Amino acid sequence: MKQIIFLKGQSQYGSLRLHIDQAAEAAVALGYKPVVLDLTDEGVKTGFWGMFGGDNALILTQNIGGDLRFEGKSMAEVAGCPHCVMFVDHPAAQQPRVAAATKDQILTFLDGSHIKWVETMMPGKAGALALVPPGGNVKAPPPVDATVDEFMDRRDIPMLFTGTWHDHKGKRWAQHNGTPVGRLLDATFDIAMAHNMMPVEGALEAAMISIYGGVDPQVYKSLLTLSFHLSAQIHSTRRWDALIALAKAGAPVHLYGKGWEKHLYRFKSFTYGGEGTFEETLENLKRTRIVLNTNTNFVAGAHERVFAAQMAGAAVLSDVSSWYQTHFTDGSDIALFEWVSTNTVAVKAEELLTSPEKMHAIAAAGRTKTEAENSWKNRLQEILKIAEGIKVGA
Repeated sequence: MKQIIFLKGQSQYGSLRLHIDQAAEAAVALGYKPVVLDLTDEGVKTGFWGMFGGDNALILTQNIGGDLRFEGKSMAEVAGCPHCVMFVDHPAAQQPRVAAATKDQILTFLDGSHIKWVETMMPGKAGALALVPPGGNVKAPPPVDATVDEFMDRRDIPMLFTGTWHDHKGKRWAQHNGTPVGRLLDATFDIAMAHNMMPVEGALEAAMISIYGGVDPQVYKSLLTLSFHLSAQIHSTRRWDALIALAKAGAPVHLYGKGWEKHLYRFKSFTYGGEGTFEETLENLKRTRIVLNTNTNFVAGAHERVFAAQMAGAAVLSDVSSWYQTHFTDGSDIALFEWVSTNTVAVKAEELLTSPEKMHAIAAAGRTKTEAENSWKNRLQEILKIAEGIKVGA
């Protein structure tokens, strides 16, 4: 039986570790033997390079491992199979790991604009680049809510949001204040914020044209290294704006995540449940009617939270992305809101919360769609198909 080797490392809230566990379960369903190497285990770390024997079909890691070498050989060469690194951050935040890519590696990303970033900054390194969001995580799927009454009775959390508080006031490029670079980054931020789905790379081009009348390729590439800071600033600002809008509307949101304690006075209609782990989140999803997703500024991509929520039978309310618009239908299997529109998060939330029938219909359709198309089994099949075109040691 062919093996798929999975690497697990450290993870905030435990999410990436659970991703690997769920992907390993999917490997079994596809007829492969999963071998999970936990890098938090001292025994694994000590004997690591001796654990790649067997008939291997694939190595799968998230963010980590692509830069590891044994006597000059990549993990793919040692194992004799392609290595897929699934990046779950903007590649600008993982530059050394992306730069270490080899032709026997597949790099996957959460957003199409991330692929364009890699093609611009580090072309030709990996064997393949692909847009493959993580699959939906679910443990012991809840019963299907066959009726509106079942949906409402089983789910006592009206609306759920999970995520860390991030400072939205202090600019991440403050050291450039008052300089040409600072003015350009300020303009990039403003342009991106004025659009629903503009990646920071496109906003940077627009800012350069607006200020300088054109795009200098070298300056553009040098500033692309700051893409993550711009994207994170946009995300933290919009996350805050969305939650403040819901608080002002009196929405009954249950909030989990690090760092919110000192800000709770602003969210009087919210119920704060503490930090929460990913395992706790998966259980809470089964009790939730609406899950709020802010898409980490993945304007051309997807977040795993959406799929986990749908598999747990909840309706999803998310900001728009071109990926969601392509793969879902707003108002049918997902509810989407826009940032620059009267179609705001508070308006959409109110529409759903006051219509149990609509909540139930969106939840049911979303669950059906994602169980068929967005499981870890689906994702592993996609990656294995790409791996067929990768030659190791060529």
